[in-house]
Amino acid sequence: WGIGNVGPMLIPGGISGPSHSDGICLNSSVWLDGVQILDKGVFIEPKLKELAKKLGK
Repeated sequence: WGIGNVGPMLIPGGISGPSHSDGICLNSSVWLDGVQILDKGVFIEPKLKELAKKLGK
């Protein structure tokens, strides 16, 4: 996850910011549209779990 300046290639015209910081969240649990896809950093949604397996994750 990142916060700060969004470059012009991401949003038309970009969003200017005085600084830029990056942060990494390890072992995240993530829900998308009410469906949990990650549990403590591990994909649990079947399709994403299979894709991650193919990538060696």
